[in-house]
Amino acid sequence: MKKFSFTTIVIAIIFCLMSNAFAEDDAYKRIGNQFDQISKNVDHNKHSKWLDLNGKGSKHFEAGNYDKAIKTLDKALKIAPRSAVTLTNIGAVYLKTGDRDKAAKFFVEAVEANPNYANAWNMRGVMYFRESDFDKARENFQKAHELFPDNKTILNNLAALYAKEDNRNAEDWRQLGAAYEKIQFKGSDKAAECYSKALELAPNNAAAWNSLATLYYGMENYDKAIECYDKALRLSPTDSVILQNLAFVYLRAENYAEAAKFFAKVLELAPKKANSHYGLGVAYYKLEDNENAEISLKKALELAPNTAKIWQVLGDVYFAKKDYAKAIEHFNKVVELDPDNEEIYTKLAEVYDAMSKVFKAAYEKAAARATTPEDELEAAKLELAASKCRNAAMDFRHKATVVRFKNFTHKGGLVMFSHLFDFGFYEINFLED
Repeated sequence: MKKFSFTTIVIAIIFCLMSNAFAEDDAYKRIGNQFDQISKNVDHNKHSKWLDLNGKGSKHFEAGNYDKAIKTLDKALKIAPRSAVTLTNIGAVYLKTGDRDKAAKFFVEAVEANPNYANAWNMRGVMYFRESDFDKARENFQKAHELFPDNKTILNNLAALYAKEDNRNAEDWRQLGAAYEKIQFKGSDKAAECYSKALELAPNNAAAWNSLATLYYGMENYDKAIECYDKALRLSPTDSVILQNLAFVYLRAENYAEAAKFFAKVLELAPKKANSHYGLGVAYYKLEDNENAEISLKKALELAPNTAKIWQVLGDVYFAKKDYAKAIEHFNKVVELDPDNEEIYTKLAEVYDAMSKVFKAAYEKAAARATTPEDELEAAKLELAASKCRNAAMDFRHKATVVRFKNFTHKGGLVMFSHLFDFGFYEINFLED
């Protein structure tokens, strides 16, 4: 295998980070894992020269010096003849200058060189869009989206295509809205526009109302979310997913009685939904009905025994009931399942603080009424227990601080390259004259 088949992937990965198209957490994982594997196979001297030529070609392109851009990129191509990045960039220059045939040739070669390079498919989509060949544009944009679902530019191109061809398929618009929502959850105007378009085309589409409601939920606009979920339920009153979503909105809005009511409705329809047992348990806990909270959370654990959040809330219930031993048992299980959960160490500290106060009060009473050496020994044991609990609380607070620092620095710093390797993921209007 040629060394530079790997280079294409490296550059594509780095550009994805530069364009901030990945969800942040996923980006670090994807880029770190892939770069470590790929970099072992790169001839770094030729690689550096190839990067430099692509960067210069990009600058010529941006300056409108298209002949120089082609000449520079041709040199890069001689170093890495199967580089999908360079092939796509050359195609983009020809497309910009109006040489459609050459542009198409290089886009085809780019796809053949690396069928998983999303920008090659995206650029072919741009080319077909400009020719009003909307079927082929859709095919290529959808392939690009399949390969790179978190890229906003590709989504924008799909949206432009749908608008241009007057797409009357409500489900296409709903799915596009869901894709926008995934990459920019809060305040996603694009997602709202797509859901609204879907509802304009199909006002009785319960799934679209559910999607719009979920968007409002993410924006913390609970009144709007409830309104949309209500509309979805009028259309599909026994849909357990919509009922559960509405229940969680009420839970987040701190309307615990309504939340409990809707979680109960869900469980009538789908008694094995762990999330609804959990949500019902949380609602009961917030309503200070610890007995029913315990029952619901235990049912949730039966269905999802390795879910840390269920163990945590059940620990909260036992803490509220002053059953400190069970609270510690459940919080320790959370540590086992989710060791980077800062909050759980604080909760453990609080339990040990409470136990320390109990032992201290017991010691003071025992010491006050001690009349024999045996009584004094029992009082001393209580004092020692209080001291051990205080020390344990201090240890867990320290652990919480350590985990907080670890979580803060976990992502670390990635070295960013200052020059542009790839022309980028073009939007349709970027190439329009």
